Amino acid sequence: LGTVLGEGATAVVYAAKRLAGGSNLDAQVAAIKVLHPEAAANPKILTAFQNENHIMMKLRHPHILRAFD
Repeated sequence: LGTVLGEGATAVVYAAKRLAGGSNLDAQVAAIKVLHPEAAANPKILTAFQNENHIMMKLRHPHILRAFD
């Protein structure tokens, strides 16, 4: 994981690279959202995080980042 891009009450977002084809030359800029441990232990927050992921996976728009699971 790279530098912290942002942090909120429930999670931290890190800069990262998504390797395509196993090569660093083909890496895509990415962001990874990681729940804080105490947030991940809360069933309501965990469910909301999972729901957010499911919605993001379905969205397709040029001004919205593509989500990967």
